[in-house]
Amino acid sequence: MREYKGIPILRNSRRKTIGIYLSGSGNFEIRCPVICSDQDIMRFVDSQTGWIERHRQKQVPSSEMLSFEDLKRLGDASLLEIAPRVKYFAELMQVRVRKVTFKVMKSRWGSCSSNGNISLNVLLMLTPEKIRDAIVVHELCHRIHMNHSRDFYLLWEKYFPEYRECEQWLHSHGREILSRVYE
Repeated sequence: MREYKGIPILRNSRRKTIGIYLSGSGNFEIRCPVICSDQDIMRFVDSQTGWIERHRQKQVPSSEMLSFEDLKRLGDASLLEIAPRVKYFAELMQVRVRKVTFKVMKSRWGSCSSNGNISLNVLLMLTPEKIRDAIVVHELCHRIHMNHSRDFYLLWEKYFPEYRECEQWLHSHGREILSRVYE
């Protein structure tokens, strides 16, 4: 069985459990161990119908999709509004940033390389300013801790005490924003 109820099944030899996932593009996937039986998959998916329906209803209509021109405007706005915030927080935190780029990302808000390059998603412009700052500080914390260790979170909290509420906001609204780009 390659799919069930129109949802593709991805088998992986390293997986230990069955799960249903919603990708950044808004598509569902069933991920399970290679040895998982079809009956176990069907039983699990059937038990999750409410969750699947709730998330299907949240998906963005194509009329709300962003055009190439919209994305370009968001990129231009990012340079004007977010880039200065990166500079401000980098100075405050006393970290060096080599280069800041803005691009459309499928499933993340930002990234930081070990050589000091920070990439930020132009879709951050569709979030409240506080969320943008939280992501900027998050990526700058990676200049000190290139992981998500306890020390990383303590540093993030030091420079952005409201980070938990921002994480919750992104958890609640982020997928909806990210899905406005990819069909």
